[in-house]
Amino acid sequence: MTFQEQQRGTASTFSNHLKAFRTQRDLSQGELAVRAGVTRQAISAIESNLYLPAMAVALRLLAVLDCHVDDLFSFAPAENLLEGSLIGDLLQTGTSTHPIRVKVATVRKRTIVRSVADLEEHLPYTVSADGYVSETCNRQSGARVRIKLSRDRETIQREISVAGCDPAICLVGEHLRRHKDRTTVVGRTMGSTDALQALNHGEVHIVGIHLLDLTTGKSNLPTLRRSCNGLCYDVVTCAT
Repeated sequence: MTFQEQQRGTASTFSNHLKAFRTQRDLSQGELAVRAGVTRQAISAIESNLYLPAMAVALRLLAVLDCHVDDLFSFAPAENLLEGSLIGDLLQTGTSTHPIRVKVATVRKRTIVRSVADLEEHLPYTVSADGYVSETCNRQSGARVRIKLSRDRETIQREISVAGCDPAICLVGEHLRRHKDRTTVVGRTMGSTDALQALNHGEVHIVGIHLLDLTTGKSNLPTLRRSCNGLCYDVVTCAT
């Protein structure tokens, strides 16, 4: 085991509240890093429970945030488990027993789970997993699955699930990953009609659509009125 692996193993036994205190002080990761004399990457790693800071770094963080050590760090349970409803099939390949990487979202108070590979089947490792499903048997859409979380619940709850086929969705997600540290966008690539169905089924928070109604000659609104009858939603014109 390398020193880095030891550090990660140790960090996983602790729960830290650095992000909560930082946001209460209205500080970005970069601002806190400058004041504490560390890198922004170090702050991000600590908040993600990937790294347990040395004593000197911890003391500098405590001084900047004006709090006590037990305010920032405490022992965490051995496993952080969550149960949710599966969207899409969850299949093991061959005889593999490796955990399957998944994304987790809370939509209308319902916890939904989707395979990372199903979200971006061409580039699955560009999406950060929220946790892992380790059951070796196959699961079909709608099944209840148990996830071992690899990220803190607060971070997961701030993720916005967006469905559609507009490349701008991925651009917005990349912009937030580079410039913001409180919210991220997870895009699900699908056509406008399928995206509306996902919205109606409570699988995503936002959809991007471009649907022309041939009867009225108008875009989007006539289709929304027919498809989302009874559903409360806001409409934002992104581009014309």
